[in-house]
Amino acid sequence: MALIDRVKFDGPPGTLVWKFPSEELSWGAQVIVNQSQEALFFKGGKSMDLLGPGTHQL
Repeated sequence: MALIDRVKFDGPPGTLVWKFPSEELSWGAQVIVNQSQEALFFKGGKSMDLLGPGTHQL
């Protein structure tokens, strides 16, 4: 399986929650969070981090 190196939500406006469909993120992957969005990361059922708008590197 290929590792994912870039994550960005390009779905319809007004979407309240979106779960990234893969757990295969590579170390150093880019997470792009649009204005008016936040990205929340979970591991083992626990909230690990909250990212605001901008480009972030894992």
